[in-house]
Amino acid sequence: MNKKLTILLISLFISIFVYGDFNKGDKEVSFSLTASKVSRAGEYSYNYENVNLFFRYGYFFNHVLELEPELMAGNDSILFSTNLNINLRVNEKSHFFIITGIGYGNSFNFGTLPLWEGSNLTAVNIGVGFKFNFSESLIFRVELRRTEYYGAEEKIWEYQPSGYYERTEKIHYYTANFMFGFSYIFKIKKEKKSEEAL
Repeated sequence: MNKKLTILLISLFISIFVYGDFNKGDKEVSFSLTASKVSRAGEYSYNYENVNLFFRYGYFFNHVLELEPELMAGNDSILFSTNLNINLRVNEKSHFFIITGIGYGNSFNFGTLPLWEGSNLTAVNIGVGFKFNFSESLIFRVELRRTEYYGAEEKIWEYQPSGYYERTEKIHYYTANFMFGFSYIFKIKKEKKSEEAL
């Protein structure tokens, strides 16, 4: 967590001095398909791949800094996150961005089934990506992100000489996500000041 916080603070400091193409008040609506690798750490570790859909609504505080709430929903799973993005201009047609955030939900979509349904999950994420402009408003977006999940519980059946018994343990999951999708930027209209007659 300390490393993630350090990266965020450095990015915020750099963003003050970096030129961006966005304006205060601009809004970004986006969706992404996410190819995820889900991994379980602990005694019974495994990996699994799945696909999910994310929706976002971003608001720009200045030319680079964006607050971006995000929703992942599927089956009985709901995960809501609040992300902070730093959008750094590469050239006229592209931006590099850094994203970090924290979320809360009841489960995470795992293939076609929700994992840990009924659990209270906290999700912490950090990632990087690129935004490529097709036009002033239409953007293609790609992102690599790592998300860690805390608070999940899993029921495990174990065999003993006396028979099977069930126990519940706290587990730690994380996902490595490749996300791709589209955004639409709603540009704020700047008022033109009328020239005063001499």
